Amino acid sequence: MNKNKNLEHSDVLRILQSKWPDVSFHAKGGNSWVYRATAASGDQIAIKVFRRFDTPTRYLRFVREVRVMEALKGIKGIPIITPNPTLPEKLLTGVKINNMEELGYFTMPWYKGNLSDLLPNIASDNGEMSVTYGIEIARIIEQLHLKRLAHRDLKPENILHNDDLMMDVSDFGLSLELRESPDEEERLTEDHEMIGSISYRAPEFLRGRLDSSDHRPSDVYSLGRILWAMIFGYEPHGITDFELSQKSVTDCGRKIKRPSILNDIIRSAVSVDPRFRINVTEFVMALENWKKDPEPGTYDGLADKIKNAENTLSAGIFRKRVEDIRIRHSETMQYIGSELSTMVKPWRDLAEIYKSSARQIGNEFGVEAVSYYSPDFDPIQLDFEKFPDEPKGLRVRFNLDIDVAPRIQIALYVQVNQTEWHGQRYVVFGGYIPKGSDVTIGNSENSIKVTKSKTHVFDYRDEGIRQRMLVELTEAFNELSKILLESQN
Repeated sequence: MNKNKNLEHSDVLRILQSKWPDVSFHAKGGNSWVYRATAASGDQIAIKVFRRFDTPTRYLRFVREVRVMEALKGIKGIPIITPNPTLPEKLLTGVKINNMEELGYFTMPWYKGNLSDLLPNIASDNGEMSVTYGIEIARIIEQLHLKRLAHRDLKPENILHNDDLMMDVSDFGLSLELRESPDEEERLTEDHEMIGSISYRAPEFLRGRLDSSDHRPSDVYSLGRILWAMIFGYEPHGITDFELSQKSVTDCGRKIKRPSILNDIIRSAVSVDPRFRINVTEFVMALENWKKDPEPGTYDGLADKIKNAENTLSAGIFRKRVEDIRIRHSETMQYIGSELSTMVKPWRDLAEIYKSSARQIGNEFGVEAVSYYSPDFDPIQLDFEKFPDEPKGLRVRFNLDIDVAPRIQIALYVQVNQTEWHGQRYVVFGGYIPKGSDVTIGNSENSIKVTKSKTHVFDYRDEGIRQRMLVELTEAFNELSKILLESQN
């Protein structure tokens, strides 16, 4: 084998036959070959052999997979492996591989199939089998998360089963130990690198955003899509997040028990923003609540219990959404406020220059929160009348002495819809009072506007909204800065 070249398949087969004469090739993965053989005990085993040397991280991922699975030994639902005890680094040197001791490999029990094979059969009842398997798989992942591990490559192909149809989770090559700030060596992935199968890959990975220290929400996203696949009987290949969120479980063509609850669970798991997904424990609890049989009683009692269960879960999800929207708005205002404070620094510097000559310096200079409209801003004209609550935004005023400079203001007004992600509204307002006019900016309906004051409707899950707000604020700042400079000529 030449340095930096892939290991030859014929070499591997020859070496494996020295220990398992009946070994046969089964499949080729991204980093490994998989073989099937009969162990000395007579049991069928799978042999996973590392084969890639084009980047050093490939082998480190293989080593990680071995270490993680060994650390998880004893947890129900994790295959028991037997690795080459040395896991030789000689593999990376380019020296020819001659024997078992020099191979990077591990053995594990042979499985009859994976979850993909079972999807059509699972999708044949009112949702009971889908939820039962969903709980079983999620409980395995819950144990990983309790040990501060994220799998990051969950998909039906990596969920294995035997004749007893008990599920085991495999393929830990992309797993990650959770730290406050994982470094490049620990992650073994690059920011532009795609992680996992595209049909189950969390949106944050599709964007190449691997900077988060907690990747557990990505597992919950995959679990939500796996549950969807079990209900519908096929994998969500080519189905976008929006399309999936618009489909009800009743669209599967069968009568599904408590469909509104299942819809809520799936949508809460596959939220586009990882910060707003339920965690794996909440996922398990929600599915278990769905499964609980009503207490014996009349038909009316049964209907009431189902209704109460739906209302309880819906109320919990609603409360979480309200809190998440509140947090998202608060974080957005903090971010915009910081950027705006930096932006208007030239105005602040100018105010310092004028302190010696101005009779009066306005005391409202700086970025401040606003919870009401200025008299010079008419919300009715901007279609804000549909939201009766007062705005929750930011404002900057430059309120110097009237003889020195125009009085100017930039304001960001946001109408926060606290019950739904969509339907949020914002407008950027910029205006000024000319130099020499004896009125205060913000208290006059006659201020001169420099912005179009167009109302924007947005969804607070949209990660680009902050940047769009900043672009409009920057445009208003530039226009008002021109007016401020022109007044000094």
